[in-house]
Amino acid sequence: MSVSITRFTRKQILAEGTVTADGTEQTVLEAQGIMNLEGYVDLSEMTNGDTVTLRRYVKIQQDAEYKLHGEETYVGIQAQPLIRFPPMAGYYGIKITLKQTSGTYKNFPYQFFKEI
Repeated sequence: MSVSITRFTRKQILAEGTVTADGTEQTVLEAQGIMNLEGYVDLSEMTNGDTVTLRRYVKIQQDAEYKLHGEETYVGIQAQPLIRFPPMAGYYGIKITLKQTSGTYKNFPYQFFKEI
């Protein structure tokens, strides 16, 4: 006989809003004291000629600097514009940034959750 255990998690919105690009690397979200962070950034306003870079940083020691965990660059119109950030574990800090490097500056809605 096998026993199956299902784990249900609840999520709480940690941050939501819109970033208006200005050509600099802008912080979309910076959070500390969390265990699992996940969310979305909407790139549906991008048009031909636009370039956007999304970066993830993590701080693994209390007094340390953020270290780059990963980055992706998106160019032009996106066939799948809702970019998902899969669950990231962190405690001392996680930071998500957005930088639009070409094209007319756009608005980028976002929404991030944490497990509770």
